Amino acid sequence: VAATDAISQACVMTGLPVGGQFDASGLMALAQFIAPWKKVRMIGSATLSLAYVAAGKADIYREKGIYWWDVAAGLALVAAAGGAFSIGGDAMAGAPLEIRAGVKTLFDQMKQLEA
Repeated sequence: VAATDAISQACVMTGLPVGGQFDASGLMALAQFIAPWKKVRMIGSATLSLAYVAAGKADIYREKGIYWWDVAAGLALVAAAGGAFSIGGDAMAGAPLEIRAGVKTLFDQMKQLEA
């Protein structure tokens, strides 16, 4: 994974999951989240996004409302590349998850943005 340590210099990969909230408030929340990042990429594939993070071509992947089968292989790549990840939600119940993966030093900064 990359060695970026500041959100203002980092590239975040994200997506718009099928079950996402895309009304005005949902889109405003997304806009507020992505504003501080240097670059934002949405390529339509969670696993490919995570592969980019593992290869150091992006710094963080974050998505809410995604399912474990969409990210399992990509999370394994990030872990093998020395990155970190967190999973919010109940993957065993097949519920939508909140995933963060990538450069661990950016996790705390990202949590502050979301607070």
